[in-house]
Amino acid sequence: MNQAKTRQLQLIRELQPKLISHFLSVVDHISISRAAEVMNITQPALSKSIKQLEDRVGVPLFERWPKGMKATPYGEILARRARLIEREISYAVSEIQTLKGGASGSIRIGAGLVWGHKYLAPVIAQFQAIYPGLRIELRSGVISTLVPALLGGDLDIICVTLDFPDSAEIEKEYLVEIRHAIFARMDHPLSKLQHVTAADLHRYGWVGLKDDYVGNNRLGSFFAASGLGPPNIRVELGADLGMIGILATSDHLGMLPIALESTARAMGVVPVDVGSAQLWVSTAGAAYRRTSYPTPAINNFLAMLRAAFEPRTRPQRP
Repeated sequence: MNQAKTRQLQLIRELQPKLISHFLSVVDHISISRAAEVMNITQPALSKSIKQLEDRVGVPLFERWPKGMKATPYGEILARRARLIEREISYAVSEIQTLKGGASGSIRIGAGLVWGHKYLAPVIAQFQAIYPGLRIELRSGVISTLVPALLGGDLDIICVTLDFPDSAEIEKEYLVEIRHAIFARMDHPLSKLQHVTAADLHRYGWVGLKDDYVGNNRLGSFFAASGLGPPNIRVELGADLGMIGILATSDHLGMLPIALESTARAMGVVPVDVGSAQLWVSTAGAAYRRTSYPTPAINNFLAMLRAAFEPRTRPQRP
């Protein structure tokens, strides 16, 4: 870690309220002794801080287990909100650095499969050419993992299909329509059929993304329309292109955005012609937490992201 980054993290820790800082350290390390070691304070001093915080909020924040400290439901609520405090302090430090002329800090972005591979790469390159001191942390995932991370303050922006419930804490921006298709290797047995039915597809195993409940439900609805049960998910993996590699070397099937077709074809994987059957079509874009004081870095990144989609025909918000 370079010296500028180290100084910035130290400043963030110093500005953060002591009791909150001590509390989050115990949450992160699940141990009073380990948290005290990391924070360079004594165990009795850290225990005293936790007791003071529990007295102030009037509820127990931890359960003492043989293997360490586990946050109670009260503690989990405080941790989620405390991380937002921590992030706002980080925003303040970054904004001050920008005002001084030494833009630094980071933007944490969560992205679905097609976003990380296709849409975000040129935007990130353009952004870092203008702001070389700002670091981008890109985390892949699906709606069920990225939305909670955004709400909890672990991510600043997520780029995903926007098929999740509206929240007073989240702003959504619709940028692009994403269509999905079923993919298989080029010489898959289905390629010999003149007409592929839902029943034909249902006979094979499937590759899916881990925790992708939205995608799996959509696929399940496709089969349910033909009176069939849910697909047989044989392989689950993270939101990465390893899915295409598995499809290329097996008889498994998978559902992918059509925007990845050229990448899939280069690996010997192609869309399966299912005729007029309706598959998943969704609006997608960026989501971020509502705040009265977004950092210039986040605002600038969002502006570049919007500009990247301006030539496209963007869907109207329902």
